[in-house]
Amino acid sequence: MQGTVLDAHGKPVAQASVTIQTSDGLKPHATHTDSSGHYEFARYDAGQYDLRAYSKGQFSDWSKHIVIRPKKTTEVTLRLPPESTEKVTVTSNP
Repeated sequence: MQGTVLDAHGKPVAQASVTIQTSDGLKPHATHTDSSGHYEFARYDAGQYDLRAYSKGQFSDWSKHIVIRPKKTTEVTLRLPPESTEKVTVTSNP
């Protein structure tokens, strides 16, 4: 299993955390993307897995039921949502 993490503008995201787990939610494992936004999980048994990425407070949607087959490379691109631009104003009472 390998792929790339992209931001909302399609640019690669370096040092994003990518989590893989079986589709029943077991055996979670994480890795980080390289400077090109590339990640790789090696030596996984055949089966169905879920993936998602995280960077700077933003999670991608789960990519669910990704099938890993013996002797085949599975490629998955994960996309992060746009960063929130919400503005918060704090005032105090004297």
